Amino acid sequence: MLVRDNRECRRLKKEIRAIRSRLAILGYQENELSPEIIQNLDFARAHIKESIYDQAVLEGVATTFPQTEDILENRAVSGLKASDIQKILNLKHAWEFILDPDVIQFPSTLSFLIGYEAQ
Repeated sequence: MLVRDNRECRRLKKEIRAIRSRLAILGYQENELSPEIIQNLDFARAHIKESIYDQAVLEGVATTFPQTEDILENRAVSGLKASDIQKILNLKHAWEFILDPDVIQFPSTLSFLIGYEAQ
């Protein structure tokens, strides 16, 4: 089992090197985030449930904070409309998207912000 795991590890490392080589050919550069941005990301992740709850209330979703937590943690919730649950899940996916390091590093151009429809 140990020998098999060692072979698998070597195979995966080789595959990662090949992917990094292809990314370099395509011009991709992995940049480090500044300590301030990392701190902001940590803060946002620590308070994501509160932010989603507050935004859901602004959207008119009649939910409690514990219900919002249950939805975010994929637990069953009763007494809410499916559309309200979907709004909370959409907020969760939006936060996951904007907190992605690659998205943060991507240049914020007008065409990116409006979904490339201006091109």
